[in-house]
Amino acid sequence: MKATRLILLSLVGACVAPAFALSETFPDPLGSYWSRWLYQNSNIGSYYYATGNPDPDFRGNNPEGLWAVDTQDFNGGVGGDTMDIIFDPGFGATLTSLAFGGEYFIQTQVTIYDMSNNVLATQSFSGGGFEFNHTDIISANSGNGIGHILFDSTPFGGGQIEGNTSVDNFEAEVVPEPASLLVLAAGLAFLAKRRR
Repeated sequence: MKATRLILLSLVGACVAPAFALSETFPDPLGSYWSRWLYQNSNIGSYYYATGNPDPDFRGNNPEGLWAVDTQDFNGGVGGDTMDIIFDPGFGATLTSLAFGGEYFIQTQVTIYDMSNNVLATQSFSGGGFEFNHTDIISANSGNGIGHILFDSTPFGGGQIEGNTSVDNFEAEVVPEPASLLVLAAGLAFLAKRRR
């Protein structure tokens, strides 16, 4: 019984564990970005891969950052006035903050939404002055996770977002999902009880 209580207390303590930080940059070459947290937990992809270049590390004329698209499919196609980077629901629910830098060839409105599709932050960027330093920063905090990031040129007359948007320097904070930890605690308590 004592072992069961200790297991439960330690896991309940883990449920209120502090957030941990994640970061993502896109150095030259892109360096297997598809194996890291941002790609693994969203639909973000590379413009060049989506337009048929078989080398996923190919960065074209971008010395740093990622020419972003909202597909991870090879030769999946690009275009349109919007790009919606969607986080996997289980991962998005654990995000408490997100910030990143962008460069935009065309005027773009960037909006970060929570898991209930409420606006957390929105900002317009003028486009044009492309220095590849990704100093156009947008950030948001959330109590119920972060669902997606919408890049939209329609408020300014439209224009192709994908291939004209470079992102870099992602910073996020993640809190372990309490429900998963409680399920684990219950399972361990059951096993400890069964042992006796």
